[in-house]
Formats: sequence, C-alpha cells, structure tokens
Amino acid sequence: MSTTTTQQAEPKHIVFVLNKCIEICMDGEKGYAAAGADVRNPSLKALLQQKSKERSDFVVALQSAIQKLGAFAENEGTAKGTAHRGWMDVRLALEGRNDRVIVEEWARGEEAALKAYQKAMVRAPLDTLPNDLRTLVQGQYAAIQAGLDEARRQLTMMLH
Repeated sequence: MSTTTTQQAEPKHIVFVLNKCIEICMDGEKGYAAAGADVRNPSLKALLQQKSKERSDFVVALQSAIQKLGAFAENEGTAKGTAHRGWMDVRLALEGRNDRVIVEEWARGEEAALKAYQKAMVRAPLDTLPNDLRTLVQGQYAAIQAGLDEARRQLTMMLH
C-alpha cells in the first residue's frame, strides 16, 4: 500500500506567503478606512469600518505567526494598494462623492486581494503549510471572498 505525503513548505516560503498576505491586508485595512470615511450611507459606513478592523486583525494574526517562525513580518502595504487608493481619490473627485463608486472600488480591491492571496500561495501551496497556518490563511481567504460577495450584493441593491 502506497501513501503519498505532501512535503511541508520551507520556512522561507511560508514567511514569504504570510508577508504577501500581510501586505494585501494592510492595503485592505487602509482602503476600507478611507472608504468608510468617504461613504455617506450610515450602515455602509459601519460595514466598511468593520472590514477595516477585520483586516487589521488579519495583519496582527499573520505578523504573530511570522514572529513564531523566528522571522520578521512586513509592516507596510503595497505600491499597488497606494495607487488604488490614489485612483479612488481621483475617481471620486471626477465623478463626485457617491457610495456606488466606493462600492465598485471595494469590489475591485477585494478581487485584487483574492488574486494576491492566490499568487502568494503558488509559492507555498496551502497543503504544504502547517495546519494552524493553513487554517489561518484559508479563513482569511474565505473572509475576503465573503467581502467581495457583499460588495457585489451592495452594488446590485444600488443599481435596482
């Protein structure tokens, strides 16, 4: 009887993946905070502020995991995230401050976050991560997917 076991990713690859996730979560935290400040609808404002806090919690959990591995964790977002927030400011200046524009950009940000997580996990696939880290990353990925679904739902409600 033959069994195959998945070899665990090298620590440097694990740290790489977790740091990439930190960067995208920091971008999300900042983006949600800015969007929450700009949006007018009170329930949408509260939702975006909650999402910003969620991403902040993601960053803390990821940084803690990296520290347990004896490595240094990222504490910055990405240039793409900074550019996206700048684009948001330009778009809101041109189209006017309205919640639809903010929700459209929320969805774009979530799509980018999902792609960034997927790209990072190519380096250290989920099945090669220790169980606790696999659970952490999978949970965060699922929450980002749920955020995208919520953004799309909000857009649908706004358009009807």
